[in-house]
Amino acid sequence: MQDAEKWVQVDMGWRVPIEKNALLPCSDDFNAIGAGFGFPVRFKIEVCDDPEFKTGVTLHWRRHDETFMNDFRNRGLRHFVSVSGKDGGIAGRYVRVTAVKLASRQNDFIFALAELQVFEADGKNLALGKPVTALDSIEAPRRAGGRRISPMASRPSRSRRAKRKCSCRSGRRCCSGSPTIR
Repeated sequence: MQDAEKWVQVDMGWRVPIEKNALLPCSDDFNAIGAGFGFPVRFKIEVCDDPEFKTGVTLHWRRHDETFMNDFRNRGLRHFVSVSGKDGGIAGRYVRVTAVKLASRQNDFIFALAELQVFEADGKNLALGKPVTALDSIEAPRRAGGRRISPMASRPSRSRRAKRKCSCRSGRRCCSGSPTIR
């Protein structure tokens, strides 16, 4: 279902002030799938100290009207960046991207990111190498000549609440759909 919610979050390890977030789209040359593969049509970015996102949730509101209130068109490989600013007052341990309208695929709907980046004021990517949790995921091997992608598909899982703990294999790329399962 296109309106199934899927999410991915990164644990920075402690509460940190957040200057900006960047979402990097996936790309896949197989069967002409193309750039921006699986990038969500509607989504929100939230920050919290609670890993379950039940209390104390702060919406990263910049550009929210573009991404949640309206359909966000696939921009290929252009990064999506949302800046809170140095005095934006956004801080937390966890950053979560929730897709509320999934991208269309041949026979289903998916949510896929190549990387979720979280930056502090000095430009350091705090999410680099940090643990990632996703509602669910599908693993796929690297294709010859392409970078590894693996979308979160809107297919029934054993448990809709199932969570997978994961971390970057390369130390460089984390993805909602292609985390390394521990």
